Amino acid sequence: MIYDFESTAKLAEHKIIRTKGKLSKNRDHGRKKSDNIDKLIEKITLLFPDHKRADKFLARIRKEKQRYIREQLLVIEKALEDKDSETITEALEYCIGNKTLQCQ
Repeated sequence: MIYDFESTAKLAEHKIIRTKGKLSKNRDHGRKKSDNIDKLIEKITLLFPDHKRADKFLARIRKEKQRYIREQLLVIEKALEDKDSETITEALEYCIGNKTLQCQ
C-alpha cells in the first residue's frame, strides 16, 4: 500500500508478486478517463435550458476542480433531477454570479 505522507490517505494498493519479472499494475491507471468526463459533461449540459452557459460553467468546474470533476458532475446531475427549467436557470445564474464551483 502507498500512503500520502501528510494526509495519510491511501493512494494505491498493489499485490506483491512473488514471481520474478512479473509486473503488478492496476489496469485503471492506464485508462483514458477524459473521454468519459467529456460525455458526462455533454449529458449534463443538455439538462440545462441554456446549454452554452452551462457548458462554460461546467468547463470552469473541470478546470478548477480537476481531481473531483466526476463527483462534482454527478452531484449536479442528481440535483437537477425533477427540477423545472426556471429553477435550473436560477440555480445556474446564482452559481455563476457568486462564483460557486463546489457542489455539496
